Amino acid sequence: MKQILKNRIFVITVVLAGLFSVPAFAAQPLSFSGTISAIEWSSVAPHLNGAQEDYLFSKVDLNGDGLDEVAAVSANCKSQQLSRCEYFIFGRGAQKAYILLQEEAWNITVSDQRAYGLRKIMVYKSPNNQFKPTAYTWNALKSSYTDSEGDKQT
Repeated sequence: MKQILKNRIFVITVVLAGLFSVPAFAAQPLSFSGTISAIEWSSVAPHLNGAQEDYLFSKVDLNGDGLDEVAAVSANCKSQQLSRCEYFIFGRGAQKAYILLQEEAWNITVSDQRAYGLRKIMVYKSPNNQFKPTAYTWNALKSSYTDSEGDKQT
């Protein structure tokens, strides 16, 4: 009798946990450094003002194809952090890079959640609230990331 009661309590607990659970998601911080390859620099340089030494770079695979996209931010801005920095994320084509995201923010991270096959970009625009980012998702019509409010695919 005791064993049956324990089994029923266990089943009820599992069912309730399944009904009221909230899926968790993780945001991957971008680790910026000062180096990218010469080929990568030659493709992103036309979109940036300054020399390679003026920027910090991070690489992240947004679509799971095994090829990293390149994120860039001004080294001067990132070190001072007194105002929002202009972040770029580039996708590379055969001969040049394409701007996937260009946004001023305090910080950006990459979510493990996907929309339209690409990971969401979490943009932190407020200096006072680092817990509520704006989610940017891939917009196929614009061939770029747009914020959730502006992501109308029709």
